[in-house]
Amino acid sequence: MLSEGIGRVSLRLLRATQQDSSYSQEEAVMLAYFVVSKNPGNIIRATRHNIRPADSVTVTFLEASRSDLDRYKSAHARGQNLINIANTASRPSSI
Repeated sequence: MLSEGIGRVSLRLLRATQQDSSYSQEEAVMLAYFVVSKNPGNIIRATRHNIRPADSVTVTFLEASRSDLDRYKSAHARGQNLINIANTASRPSSI
């Protein structure tokens, strides 16, 4: 489900950039981020943005690679609801 949503966003963005040549190549790049609670470090959701969103008092945004997203999706498919960033991210985080 997550990959379907991300794929739809990417496809819409690709179509928009093809139709509107005023978009630069940099604007078309959407990076994946995990929205992570600062305490205890559980992933709230995955999202895509062209720039890193600002952290808040309670959440931080951590860039997610394709393999990070795959591990997150796999844990969801196994029925895991609380997924900690330490069990998903390929590199250590400093939350």
